[in-house]
Amino acid sequence: MKKYKSILVAVLLSGFMALTTSCNDFLDKAPDDQLTMEMVFSDKIRTEDWLAGVYSSVPSPMWGYFKDHGYNIMGDDITIPQDWSPFGWGNVYAYTTGNWSPISAWNPYYWVELNKRIRAGLIFLEQAKVIPEKGLTEAYVHQMKYEVRFLIAYYYSLMIELYGPIPFTPGVIFPVDAPESELMTPQRPYDEIVAWIDNELLEVSKSLPAVYSNNTDWGRATSIMALAIRAKTLLYAASPLFNGNPDFKDWQNSEGEYLFDAEEKTEKWTKAAAAHLDLIAAAEAAGYKLYCEYNADGTIDPFMSYYNMSLKRFSEGNKEIVFGRPENADLYYWQDHHLPKGIGGNAAMGVTQELVDAFYMKNGEVPVVGYNEDGSPIINPESGYVEKGFSTETEFRTTKWPGGGPSHLADKETGMSPVTEEGTYNMYCNREPRFYVSVIYNGA
Repeated sequence: MKKYKSILVAVLLSGFMALTTSCNDFLDKAPDDQLTMEMVFSDKIRTEDWLAGVYSSVPSPMWGYFKDHGYNIMGDDITIPQDWSPFGWGNVYAYTTGNWSPISAWNPYYWVELNKRIRAGLIFLEQAKVIPEKGLTEAYVHQMKYEVRFLIAYYYSLMIELYGPIPFTPGVIFPVDAPESELMTPQRPYDEIVAWIDNELLEVSKSLPAVYSNNTDWGRATSIMALAIRAKTLLYAASPLFNGNPDFKDWQNSEGEYLFDAEEKTEKWTKAAAAHLDLIAAAEAAGYKLYCEYNADGTIDPFMSYYNMSLKRFSEGNKEIVFGRPENADLYYWQDHHLPKGIGGNAAMGVTQELVDAFYMKNGEVPVVGYNEDGSPIINPESGYVEKGFSTETEFRTTKWPGGGPSHLADKETGMSPVTEEGTYNMYCNREPRFYVSVIYNGA
């Protein structure tokens, strides 16, 4: 019996020694969450992953501005139901009821999140390197660095749009163990930051492509995007909000510097206008243009042009898109939340009557020019707008748009299709094409 025990002990010991040896081999390998900078920037995929992280705070044009930022909800063109509050819409619903204050939560949290992306971008500029055998060619690395420079300037533009003057130390990467006295940098004057963004985006635009030849690069920074953000930033700087606003004339930083120019300067408008002309010229030269679809007779079909402008991809001929995204997972939920329940939606986000009234008439006139004290509309007599009653005949227009009525009513020879059917509420008749594509009303 002792002999068997000795054999068993020997087997266990040898197994344990083998196990510990293999464990040591395994533990010698660094896990992915402990990568060094050298490991990241010596690999093409990891370098591109880092770049994608710098891109990650570009706002979503759909739920970003509605759900997270709440900019659209803060206006008066759309409402959301209270029932959405527990499902990530609590902050936004508070905006509609005035139930918010300086200490309220705000999902994007630019003050922290954009600074993270800016720091990550600066590290990329410092660490990314040319390794041709790994696919990191000199041309590609330089392109990625210009993309990062665009993103840093873009994020700064978002911050000053929201906060005005901010602590601003472009190009500086503070050590993680830097003392508080070094980290607590003062706000810089608004115009100083605008001038940096202006110069940086103009320089970056000279080195980024206007259009990428490979469709898989769709959504990456372009020279046109850089010129567009530059023009927008200069336009805001010229606006009454920042240009000589008397409410800001006494604002100073911790060092006693004034943060806003108290005097309105018309040359800011001149500079903004010139920047927009630069953008238009460069965009048109690169093939960007308004998206149009045409009728059989060669005339523009405004219904289909507007309809597909928001559905067609850049690669499908929609050259109107200046600042695009590679994918948008929010698209289908967006449709669901807007459509009526009768056609598969949940009818949760509806436009206000004021927005409906803002659409023009077929003749180009504004239907409603204001409202009386009792809320009734002040109708523009030149518009032909009728507030009450129902139409007595079907209205036809030259278009391929299928949304106005049954297809059997369309005349293929003349290209005329129904826009509104007989019995439609007069309020919805004889309106501009954008109205019919944008607004789903009773009977549409």
